[in-house]
Amino acid sequence: MVDTWTRDRCDPLMPMRRPIVGTSEDNPLFDEETIRSWLRSSYERLERKGLLATQRGRVSFRVPARDTFHLYAGGEEFSTGQSAEGTSIESLLFGQRSDAGSVIVARPAWGSRLAEIPGAMPALFDEQVRQLGKSVETLSWMPGDTLSTSDEKKISRGDTAYLWNGNVVVVGYSLDRAVFN
Repeated sequence: MVDTWTRDRCDPLMPMRRPIVGTSEDNPLFDEETIRSWLRSSYERLERKGLLATQRGRVSFRVPARDTFHLYAGGEEFSTGQSAEGTSIESLLFGQRSDAGSVIVARPAWGSRLAEIPGAMPALFDEQVRQLGKSVETLSWMPGDTLSTSDEKKISRGDTAYLWNGNVVVVGYSLDRAVFN
C-alpha cells in the first residue's frame, strides 16, 4: 500500500482533491512551483485527450486569498490580477464569480460547432445537466468591452460552461473539477 505522502507526490492533482485549509500565505500547496506543476499537468492531460486542439487553449487557477491567478498556455505562464477590467475572459470570470477557482479555455473541433446552434445549447442528457447545467450560453463580451447586462446575468447564474468567441470556456471551483467537466 502506498502511503499518503508518496501518493500525493506522484499525482500533481491530488492536493486539489483535499479541502483547502488556511490562507495561501501559510499553505505550502500554493507556492509558485506547485501551482505551475498543477497547471502544466492539467494542460498536458487535456492536450493528450485532444480537448485543447489548437494553440489557443489555456488553463488558469485562482490562488485562494490572493488577488491573482496563474495561467498556462502551453509554454507561457504568467500571473495577473483577478480584477474584471476586461483584460481576458479569465480575469472577467474570476472577478465576477467568487466560486470560480479555475477556468479552462479551449477550442476543440466539436466545440466550435456548438456556436452554430442558435441560442443556448439545449440539455440532452442527464449527465450533461449534472456537469454543465441546463444550458450552455454564449457570451458576447470581448476584451476591452463593458460587460453587457445579458452577459452579466449569464455569468451570475453560476454555470459551469460557456461558449465564447468560438471557444468552450469551463469554470470549476477547483482545477480538478474544471479538468473533469
